[in-house]
Amino acid sequence: MELSKSNLNSLSLLKKIPKSVHQELLSLIFGVLLQQADETEIEKSQSLKQIDSTLLKEVFSGLITIVIQAIKNNLNAKSLAQFLKDTNAPTEFVGLLSTAYGKTFQKIKEIHLETTGFYLKKLIDINWRMDYIIKSNKIEQIDKPVYFIDLNLQKKDGQIEKLKFSCDTNQLQDLVTTLKDAVLAKKTLK
Repeated sequence: MELSKSNLNSLSLLKKIPKSVHQELLSLIFGVLLQQADETEIEKSQSLKQIDSTLLKEVFSGLITIVIQAIKNNLNAKSLAQFLKDTNAPTEFVGLLSTAYGKTFQKIKEIHLETTGFYLKKLIDINWRMDYIIKSNKIEQIDKPVYFIDLNLQKKDGQIEKLKFSCDTNQLQDLVTTLKDAVLAKKTLK
């Protein structure tokens, strides 16, 4: 696993943070990664307020990057622990981090890494229908078509995701024009 100097530096900066707040810091980091908390929680924590905010933010961002990179590289908890030990991270912190990492690895991977990478969902089917709206309970005469589009997309793991939307004639024409532009752009790349 390759990390920038600033990310590796965040591990050495951990030594400047009291051990008594390491668990709370990790709880916030994994809370953010699991989308159960946001970054502003750092400023609200009474025990973390005692630490220099620049130092804390640097350590926080570096540790989040380390965890995301570990997940991206599909490291298990033992491999991450060994990597952290090799970078001279505090031993107690390595144990806390690798334990939390092992418990949350799969969930974080599902949340974040499904949306990153070069694999795009594959369009496998399109269904559409046009409804003509004559009037509504609020407007006596509408006389406009509405298009209902259903897209079936295949994810990387083979599961099918359905995307449904509706649009009017102008919106549908914009969509078709954009798709035609994309096809032309692809042809010019050949």
